[in-house]
Amino acid sequence: MHLEYLERDGVERDGSPGRLYGADETFQREEFRAPIEGEQRQFRFIVSPEDGDALDLRAFTRRFMAQVEKDLGRRLIWAAVNHHNTDNPHIHIVVRGVDQDGADLRIDRRYISQEMRWRARELVTRELGPRPEFEFSNRKMPGVEDERLTDIDRLLVRRIGAGRVVSLPELLSAPGDEGRRCIARLHTLGQFGLAQEEPAGAWKLSEGWTDSLARLGAQRDLLDRLHPIVGEKAVDYSRLDPSNPVPSFEGTVVGMGLDNELTGGFKGRLRVGRLRRRTGT
Repeated sequence: MHLEYLERDGVERDGSPGRLYGADETFQREEFRAPIEGEQRQFRFIVSPEDGDALDLRAFTRRFMAQVEKDLGRRLIWAAVNHHNTDNPHIHIVVRGVDQDGADLRIDRRYISQEMRWRARELVTRELGPRPEFEFSNRKMPGVEDERLTDIDRLLVRRIGAGRVVSLPELLSAPGDEGRRCIARLHTLGQFGLAQEEPAGAWKLSEGWTDSLARLGAQRDLLDRLHPIVGEKAVDYSRLDPSNPVPSFEGTVVGMGLDNELTGGFKGRLRVGRLRRRTGT
């Protein structure tokens, strides 16, 4: 089911269905999909290299997975699909839970969370070269303008004092570019009406500002999932909360999909439809 979702229509650069591929041209799609005796788990990754449009994603993925095999000392059974249906081209990689020798596969948590990322960075830098300093300085800092709860907001939470006030001098004393990112984020939160600049170099956050950002993020995610199905009409749709009783409705399902590309779980299945209140109930 997960593979079928990854190979759905409209995800390749030309709008065609996704195409599953492996380590070389001998890869057999149906062979990869077949059950494997003793398999207890699978590993699913999304690799989203910055400047992915400038890369041959298939060649990059093959080099990346060859390095992963070298690091793990195992020959893996894996396949990948390239997706170009978002602002950032990315690769979905599925690794079977048994290696090519038939042995149970486990991958260290640290390697998954950190070292794989470092390997991918090394490969991108090797292919595209280091980012020029002027480009680094001029690019937008990730998360600063997002309409959702971000990692920068979590940094702010740790630095907020009494009365939901955060001090700019304290932020500027933070290591690296953490303080600069937090200050830029505060200006964005001010535009959202969730923060206000105070005298003497301080900002005050609104009560419940993190909850407001979480709601904004949920709404943005909904629009992002609806847009490929209904286009600009996505803003006309609203979410029905299963936890709140609602009257009976009837309507037409105009699209269906999974709620989470990484897990591929059907518990999060998305049903989109035009609904109208049923009369007489």
